[in-house]
Amino acid sequence: MDNHVISPAEKKQSLQRQMGLLGVIAMGVGNTIGSGLFFIPQNLAAASTPLASLIAFVVSAFGCIIVAFSFANLSQKMPLSGGTIVYVKKAEGSFAAFLVGWYNWFAGPSSIAGLVVGMVAYLGVFFPVLLVNNVAALIVCLILYWFIVLINIRGVKSASAFNIITTVVKVIPIILFVLIAATKFDFANLTTVNPAMVQDGASQFATIPAGLAVTMWCFMGFDTIAQSAGVVKDPEKNIKRGTILSILFVTIVYVLVIFIAYGVMDQEMLAGTSAPFSEILQYCTGSNVWSYVMSIFIMFSIYGCASGTLLAAAQFSYGMGEQKIFPPIFAKLHPKYNTPITALIIEGIFGSLLIIANYTKGLAGAYLFIILVSTMSTIICFIATVLSDIMLLRDMGGKVTPWRYIKKCALPLLAFVYLLYAIYGTGYESVMWGFLFLLLGLPVYAYMRYKYPQSIVKSGEAAADEDVH
Repeated sequence: MDNHVISPAEKKQSLQRQMGLLGVIAMGVGNTIGSGLFFIPQNLAAASTPLASLIAFVVSAFGCIIVAFSFANLSQKMPLSGGTIVYVKKAEGSFAAFLVGWYNWFAGPSSIAGLVVGMVAYLGVFFPVLLVNNVAALIVCLILYWFIVLINIRGVKSASAFNIITTVVKVIPIILFVLIAATKFDFANLTTVNPAMVQDGASQFATIPAGLAVTMWCFMGFDTIAQSAGVVKDPEKNIKRGTILSILFVTIVYVLVIFIAYGVMDQEMLAGTSAPFSEILQYCTGSNVWSYVMSIFIMFSIYGCASGTLLAAAQFSYGMGEQKIFPPIFAKLHPKYNTPITALIIEGIFGSLLIIANYTKGLAGAYLFIILVSTMSTIICFIATVLSDIMLLRDMGGKVTPWRYIKKCALPLLAFVYLLYAIYGTGYESVMWGFLFLLLGLPVYAYMRYKYPQSIVKSGEAAADEDVH
């Protein structure tokens, strides 16, 4: 039994609720609109057909919205840092909470690594050596990653302000893209099909799962609001409002961008681009100037997304350490800035190792591998959150019957079905790596059981009870 008494100094040194509704929306939008938006026209054209990819996108948008409702409902009742682990520990026990936390911890730095790699790919528009020299690209990726870590160590206000600035900045390339590309819009391009996708008479609808995997990555990030609940002002109101508003805004942006991109280039040409936003504008204007301008704004946008994602990932790790699901060192705060410095440094080290391990594949290969594995890990956490919504917030009201259960839990059950289909869409390789990573976490859980035999089961549950009831 852990009988440690918290000193007045430790009580004073706690996470500060400094983020208002604007900061919450900026985090949701900024963390969601990252590299996915600026690569999705090419990714979808290469993996699917116009009709199938639009269907996949609509399914992903709707699925993520109903998943977001589960996050919003749970965070409204339990506004604590840690997000998913707090819900899962209360609903499903410490072992399930550890596995979800293990997956979510992995998804955080891997997502940031993917974002940084994507930004350096656009930086290659100005410095082509980054596209052919893997060592140079590796060095730039690591420098950018650790600059993000330093920003977040300096405090929530600094990171939140940076997120707001970069969220505003990322609106600029979207507006430029829409205004310029719309002048070359041709409805005939919407009916074109990439020949590689319909070989041997295959139905274009067979490509929906592949399109779903790509679009799912584009929506990753809305859950980071719930993970940072411990630093949000008036969390009971701002978390739910911020989550819903941010995901609705992102959905509108994605639909508009994809529709216009499909109307400017035929599918085969679009599938052959490497920096689609920049190349589409070059195609429309016949000049490199807009391509360069677009690349600058996109790099700032992706970088801001990476910063916000690290902020949320560190808050999540802090919650894991605070609950003693991870070693308590993860909950250590900076003496001056009151930020989870140890969690931030560990996230930085792990993300750096992930980039180093994949740098020989080149930017494109590393980016694809990282985002697929990250998406797979995040989906597992989403499934656990949806199940927690069912177990904690749905009152069956007496005798439980299949019909009553389905009626009371319709939305989270629908979200569950969507997430299962999304896992299928990520492909067998991502599922395999996800399973291997799960097994890797089992010895860590066993260590924590020996180290804190009571705390890993009991820690945090009283707080969760208080917030639920």
